Amino acid sequence: MIPLATSTITVSRVEAPANTDPYDPGQPAPTTIATGVRAVVSPPTADATLSGGNKVVYAARLRCDPCGVAAGDTVADSTGITWICLWARRVTAVGLDFIEGQLRMVEGAT
Repeated sequence: MIPLATSTITVSRVEAPANTDPYDPGQPAPTTIATGVRAVVSPPTADATLSGGNKVVYAARLRCDPCGVAAGDTVADSTGITWICLWARRVTAVGLDFIEGQLRMVEGAT
């Protein structure tokens, strides 16, 4: 458990068979993995690209109570911002047990 939480998150995942084309119509709906998980999402950093349109990529760090979040999951924080989890790992040290990971959000041209 993290000692101090500044937010709560909801984690959802689309569980599709490995041979499914993500551009095919009729993709399965996301499944909620966890909700109301205590978390800290760091202030984001941004990288702007203006070639071929406006594109801003935000990155943030996640620290939360253990909840089963994994790479590729969608993480929505209590402010309504939706992130994609790039990686997540469990940390057990100094009497603490939590998940840390990297989040990304892209706005504009992709």
